[in-house]
Amino acid sequence: MMNINELPELGNDASALQWKKQTLDVNSENIRSQVASDIAASCSILNHTNSDVEEMDYDVIGGNITTLSANIIQLIPSAKMISSLIDDEDKKNRILDCAKDLANATGRFLESVQPVILGQGNKEEMYQCAEEIGKMAYELLKELGILEIDDDKIKDLLEAARAISNATTDLTLAANGVSNAFPGSDKKHELLKNSKMCTAASVSLISASTVSAPGITSTVVFDEFMDSCAFMKDCVNDIQNSALGCTDENALNGLNHAAQNISEAIAKLINLAKLVSDDYDGATEFDKCYDTVITSLINIWNP
Repeated sequence: MMNINELPELGNDASALQWKKQTLDVNSENIRSQVASDIAASCSILNHTNSDVEEMDYDVIGGNITTLSANIIQLIPSAKMISSLIDDEDKKNRILDCAKDLANATGRFLESVQPVILGQGNKEEMYQCAEEIGKMAYELLKELGILEIDDDKIKDLLEAARAISNATTDLTLAANGVSNAFPGSDKKHELLKNSKMCTAASVSLISASTVSAPGITSTVVFDEFMDSCAFMKDCVNDIQNSALGCTDENALNGLNHAAQNISEAIAKLINLAKLVSDDYDGATEFDKCYDTVITSLINIWNP
């Protein structure tokens, strides 16, 4: 990559204008790619820290940390190159500020991850830092004019994620009712443990949706987002399985109804994300093959 200190004097002839346009396009695409990678790695870390410390995949988490660290280094030069080719001083400063804000948000997220993977950290702080990455990524992509999702669709995605969290509260209450059918048993302990995990997964899913939203049209981001949704559904399934054998039919029916509501809310969230990807003009055939995948998932979750 050319250093901004090596920029030639640019004239207004056709070749100079063509070089300028090409350089802007290349560096914008570099940033788009780096941001998508940043978002995907952040979401992956959220996914792989959902489990207990002893069950975390440290190889995957370590790879994501390396990706995020590398992106911090690579992001700023591309932003500086773009800003150096823009005449509008205010826009120059906004682009640089957005890039620095994203780099700083990434650094804070990495700091919050380390204690979590050691079993000493506050996951709530990690979730908040991840959400900041999503917000800063949104600002940078929008300032560069390469944001591929509009504000209303981001709002819809986040509302759908919050709806899952709200539905999880109902499932947790239903699980508490069912647990009374297993007084003092291992079954009760298992049910309450799975209920707690489901609540944590719903909070993680909101953060994963927030960080993913600006880059949801990217295949790598969409993959991690789908993993977040799949983990949430697995947690719901675990609750239902641990409730088997409950003799209180009304309580069990209430639990299964609450679980069904979450399954429908997850399907809605996935469908919203899929529609964004399909609407994006740059969607590839690989992106669109998710139609079949999602249809299959919804059929499995809602037989």
